[in-house]
Amino acid sequence: MVDGELMKSTFRPKIPMTIERQTGHDLYGKPTFGAPVTVRCAPIRLEQDIKKTSIRTDKSGSQGAADEDIAVARILVEAKADIKRGDRVVCRGVILKVHTVYQRVSFENTISHWQVDCEIWPPE
Repeated sequence: MVDGELMKSTFRPKIPMTIERQTGHDLYGKPTFGAPVTVRCAPIRLEQDIKKTSIRTDKSGSQGAADEDIAVARILVEAKADIKRGDRVVCRGVILKVHTVYQRVSFENTISHWQVDCEIWPPE
């Protein structure tokens, strides 16, 4: 590195991801979405699991259990992407709901990328 020269970011997104912005709701209260937009991303954490959860539907104490889909994701998305909380994204075949979006800046004080934390999209 030469004096006065700033180090460049090494963030290189290569994996395609689609973003769908929620536009409203249909007649039955289900969300509707705009046209999907494809951007590139770099998944940092993309875990999908099924966990047993305890349920009690009555006072009998039947100790019933249900399966609950769990997905936790942290994805780095290229700076040009327009992504917001509540958007639906598809990364590597997993449908996710954007929970938080953080701006990450480079050494030049420009937007380097977005850090996006997601959870599994609720089943319909």
